[in-house]
Amino acid sequence: MVSPTSGRRGGGKTYTLKEAGQHLGIDQKTLRRKMDLLGLSPKPSDEDKRALLLTLDQVDLLASHLRRMPSGNVSALQEMALQIVMDREREWRMRSEDLQRHERDLMAEIEQLRREVQALRAVRKPSTTSAEIAVEKHAPTQAKGDVAHASDMPGEN
Repeated sequence: MVSPTSGRRGGGKTYTLKEAGQHLGIDQKTLRRKMDLLGLSPKPSDEDKRALLLTLDQVDLLASHLRRMPSGNVSALQEMALQIVMDREREWRMRSEDLQRHERDLMAEIEQLRREVQALRAVRKPSTTSAEIAVEKHAPTQAKGDVAHASDMPGEN
């Protein structure tokens, strides 16, 4: 059995029309008639604009349409259905692995950021609070040992 094209369009497996026909057990003429009947349009390949590709969903739709039709070639349909299921499983496994890899990367980035924040906190010196700064700006200059009285504060008279 032919495996799907490794190229991706929209994140999923794609099949050339020849591959799709082989998977479905039908010739190119029948494939094109079924595509027209179902309103399916193949997309040009990114690598070769002459090659037309069907997505896994489109091939799946064709397969389900063909299963509803009486066919003497049941084993070919079963084999094609099994291949589609295996392709979907492979695709979901790859997506799962990608998500796990992204999760690990993000967790490593979060941990690195935590370490950087801790390092910044360790080197930061305690600063004067804004309330202390405000009091220093409004307090009159006093000789050492003098005590300020409320009457000495500006605006307090």
